[in-house]
Amino acid sequence: VSLTLILRAVQMSRSTYYYSTKSNQNQKLENPIKKAITKIKQCHPNYGYRRVTLALKNLGHQINHKRVLRLMNELGLLSTAFTKKKRRYNSYKGHVGKTCKNKLNRRFLTDRPYQK
Repeated sequence: VSLTLILRAVQMSRSTYYYSTKSNQNQKLENPIKKAITKIKQCHPNYGYRRVTLALKNLGHQINHKRVLRLMNELGLLSTAFTKKKRRYNSYKGHVGKTCKNKLNRRFLTDRPYQK
Protein backbone atom coordinates (compact mmCIF):
# COMPACT_ATOMS: atom_id res chain seq x y z
CA VAL A 1 0.00 0.00 0.00
CA SER A 2 1.49 3.32 -1.02
CA LEU A 3 1.80 6.40 1.16
CA THR A 4 -0.43 8.49 -1.10
CA LEU A 5 -3.35 6.10 -0.69
CA ILE A 6 -3.01 6.20 3.08
CA LEU A 7 -2.81 9.99 3.09
CA ARG A 8 -5.93 10.25 0.92
CA ALA A 9 -7.82 7.95 3.25
CA VAL A 10 -6.81 10.01 6.29
CA GLN A 11 -7.32 13.27 4.36
CA MET A 12 -3.89 14.59 5.25
CA SER A 13 -1.52 16.41 2.92
CA ARG A 14 1.94 15.02 2.27
CA SER A 15 3.69 18.05 3.77
CA THR A 16 1.68 17.77 6.99
CA TYR A 17 2.63 14.10 7.31
CA TYR A 18 6.33 14.78 6.90
CA TYR A 19 6.18 17.80 9.21
CA SER A 20 4.57 15.75 11.98
CA THR A 21 7.05 12.88 11.66
CA LYS A 22 10.00 15.26 11.72
CA SER A 23 8.68 17.14 14.78
CA ASN A 24 8.23 13.82 16.62
CA GLN A 25 11.84 12.92 15.84
CA ASN A 26 13.02 16.32 17.09
CA GLN A 27 11.14 15.89 20.37
CA LYS A 28 12.80 12.50 20.90
CA LEU A 29 16.22 14.08 20.31
CA GLU A 30 15.51 17.03 22.64
CA ASN A 31 14.71 14.95 25.74
CA PRO A 32 18.36 14.11 26.62
CA ILE A 33 19.34 17.72 25.91
CA LYS A 34 16.61 18.98 28.26
CA LYS A 35 17.89 16.65 30.97
CA ALA A 36 21.45 17.90 30.45
CA ILE A 37 20.30 21.53 30.62
CA THR A 38 18.46 20.97 33.91
CA LYS A 39 21.53 19.20 35.33
CA ILE A 40 23.80 22.11 34.31
CA LYS A 41 21.39 24.67 35.79
CA GLN A 42 21.25 22.77 39.09
CA CYS A 43 25.04 23.01 39.41
CA HIS A 44 25.30 26.58 38.05
CA PRO A 45 22.05 28.49 38.59
CA ASN A 46 23.47 31.79 37.30
CA TYR A 47 24.39 30.41 33.88
CA GLY A 48 22.56 31.97 30.96
CA TYR A 49 21.84 30.32 27.65
CA ARG A 50 25.25 31.17 26.20
CA ARG A 51 27.19 29.51 29.01
CA VAL A 52 24.81 26.56 29.00
CA THR A 53 25.44 26.18 25.27
CA LEU A 54 29.20 26.07 25.90
CA ALA A 55 28.73 23.55 28.68
CA LEU A 56 26.64 21.35 26.39
CA LYS A 57 29.29 21.56 23.68
CA ASN A 58 31.91 20.54 26.24
CA LEU A 59 29.72 17.52 27.07
CA GLY A 60 29.73 16.54 23.39
CA HIS A 61 26.34 17.81 22.19
CA GLN A 62 26.30 19.64 18.87
CA ILE A 63 23.64 22.28 19.43
CA ASN A 64 22.87 25.86 18.43
CA HIS A 65 22.47 28.64 21.00
CA LYS A 66 19.03 29.53 19.64
CA ARG A 67 17.79 26.02 20.31
CA VAL A 68 19.20 26.14 23.84
CA LEU A 69 17.42 29.47 24.42
CA ARG A 70 14.12 28.01 23.20
CA LEU A 71 14.47 24.90 25.37
CA MET A 72 15.38 26.98 28.42
CA ASN A 73 12.29 29.14 27.78
CA GLU A 74 10.15 26.00 27.65
CA LEU A 75 11.67 24.69 30.88
CA GLY A 76 11.50 28.09 32.62
CA LEU A 77 15.23 28.10 33.39
CA LEU A 78 16.33 31.46 32.02
CA SER A 79 18.65 33.37 34.33
CA THR A 80 17.59 36.73 35.76
CA ALA A 81 20.84 37.38 37.64
CA PHE A 82 22.43 39.60 35.00
CA THR A 83 19.55 41.69 33.74
CA LYS A 84 20.49 45.33 33.25
CA LYS A 85 19.01 47.87 35.62
CA LYS A 86 17.76 51.17 34.22
CA ARG A 87 19.05 54.21 36.02
CA ARG A 88 19.43 57.86 35.11
CA TYR A 89 22.83 59.23 34.16
CA ASN A 90 24.63 60.96 37.00
CA SER A 91 28.16 62.31 36.58
CA TYR A 92 28.59 63.34 40.22
CA LYS A 93 31.74 61.75 41.64
CA GLY A 94 31.76 63.37 45.03
CA HIS A 95 34.21 65.97 46.31
CA VAL A 96 37.21 65.88 43.97
CA GLY A 97 40.43 67.83 44.56
CA LYS A 98 41.37 70.46 47.12
CA THR A 99 39.59 73.74 47.77
CA CYS A 100 41.86 76.75 48.26
CA LYS A 101 41.28 79.43 50.83
CA ASN A 102 39.29 82.46 49.73
CA LYS A 103 42.09 85.03 49.69
CA LEU A 104 40.36 87.50 47.35
CA ASN A 105 37.11 87.78 49.30
CA ARG A 106 35.57 89.17 46.08
CA ARG A 107 37.93 92.13 46.03
CA PHE A 108 39.16 91.89 42.46
CA LEU A 109 40.59 95.37 42.04
CA THR A 110 44.05 96.41 43.23
CA ASP A 111 46.27 99.49 43.02
CA ARG A 112 49.50 97.53 42.34
CA PRO A 113 50.25 94.96 39.58
CA TYR A 114 50.81 91.23 40.29
CA GLN A 115 48.94 91.29 43.55
CA LYS A 116 45.95 89.14 42.75
